[in-house]
Amino acid sequence: MINFKKSFLASILFFFSAIILFINFGCVKTDIPSQEDSLVYLMYDDVKDWDPASAFSLEILPMSNIYEPLLWYDASEEEPRFIPALATSYKKSKDGLKWTFYLRDNVTFSDGHIFDANAVKISIERTKSIGEGAGFIWDPLDKIEIVDSLTILFHLKYPTPLDLIVSAQYGAWIYSPKLAEMSRDSIRAGIAAGTGPYVLSKWIKNQSIILEENKTYWRGFSEKSFRKIDLRIVSEPATRIQMIQGGEADICSLIPIEALKSFDDNPNLEVKVFPSFVNHLLILNVNKPPTNDIKIRQAIASALDYQSIIENIYNGLANKPSGLIPSSIAGISAPKKQFKFDLKKGQELVEHSNFDKKKSIKLSYVASSNEYWKTCLMLQANCKKIGLNIDLHAGLWSEIWAKAREFKTSPNIIEMAWWPTYASPSDWLYNMFSSQEKPLFNLSYYSNAKIDSLIEVAKRLEGVNKKKSFEIYSQIQSTLIEDCVVIPIADLNAWIVTKKNLVGFKNNPAYATILFYSLERNSN
Repeated sequence: MINFKKSFLASILFFFSAIILFINFGCVKTDIPSQEDSLVYLMYDDVKDWDPASAFSLEILPMSNIYEPLLWYDASEEEPRFIPALATSYKKSKDGLKWTFYLRDNVTFSDGHIFDANAVKISIERTKSIGEGAGFIWDPLDKIEIVDSLTILFHLKYPTPLDLIVSAQYGAWIYSPKLAEMSRDSIRAGIAAGTGPYVLSKWIKNQSIILEENKTYWRGFSEKSFRKIDLRIVSEPATRIQMIQGGEADICSLIPIEALKSFDDNPNLEVKVFPSFVNHLLILNVNKPPTNDIKIRQAIASALDYQSIIENIYNGLANKPSGLIPSSIAGISAPKKQFKFDLKKGQELVEHSNFDKKKSIKLSYVASSNEYWKTCLMLQANCKKIGLNIDLHAGLWSEIWAKAREFKTSPNIIEMAWWPTYASPSDWLYNMFSSQEKPLFNLSYYSNAKIDSLIEVAKRLEGVNKKKSFEIYSQIQSTLIEDCVVIPIADLNAWIVTKKNLVGFKNNPAYATILFYSLERNSN
């Protein structure tokens, strides 16, 4: 959920801890001690949107520390559970159409405004009405009723797992009514007002983001809590690696797998690996020649050496996919249809197509990921063996995404990663494969009325009959694989390099971020 939804939708943004960890590189310098109450984190790209209603990319990292949802979703255990955040408890009606949330008392926003039911109503209604970013998560919402200052009632159009929605990692932040009154241009210039542990102190575009302690935070700060978070934007991988190696940074993500061994002999650093809900995909444009020919799409799928990618590119830090949705999502079952590496079959498919072998197939990938690059090179070499010429184009995700959303400039194939807005199969299927007149993430330009209908049915059933809902999700995946709209490459783990004296990390694949409030520096 690219980047884009996810600027990492193609850079493999893996951030975890305290609710998933993100992965970045480092900078330059040596033996520079960190201040005890400050933490330095290295980002490979900058925030593009400071509006919590529409931010849908790398913004997750600072925003998850500035804002809070009604609930947190903890997917770290075999049985996922919901944790109180701005709501202390909730209940739903038997028909799943009414959800009552009881709100936390004595909470204020960082701008001094009181948190209450009215603030929740304003935040959610504004996010829904703007309709950008993850605003779609509120589509099931009919109306919001304020019962009293600390009780709010959601009326839904149809049953849906609202507890998952209010704990989403995008589109569910509760923000100050004062912020909601500002112009969007003012907010996007760098204004934030949430109830979370940190406030936005300073933003130097494409250089750094400074977060400082929210002195009115309802949970308070311990003596060991970090008072200042320095998010530094360093786009060059080698520089980021130098920086974490030299001691100038505390946390570094998006490090190439082949570079991880270089940290083995550093007594001050360690590599942490966690499961995630992120998967690596190839999205194929079904309307643009030559990938508008299903035989060509199937030939490309046959030329992908899935096992070799897992073993030799990801070095075991990924798993072979069982479908379009990571198998780590609770309750998901594998679709009946699966792709297999078979060059002979691929060659036969090309020979029985009308493909002009003089023409090339354009594949766009994010340059900041070595894993993407190597996967593309492997696919390019295998496709050449079966008579297909793959033309590789590297770039920033923002550039690739912008071109992909305009059909004339869209490539035939986009290599990307996806992580969910909230942990439901509908997040993959609705966002990437439902019909869209103006593509947001349906970059395959796929349109199938039956699939649209099944997605809606499954979404509505998920709130009342999860088992049946997930059976339909499996059926949808089989159709998408049969139509060869998308090729799942790998289910990814998250890895991060951090100083050994940092403690408090917790794996939670439901969130692609780090909650800095839970971290401490161990003095031992």
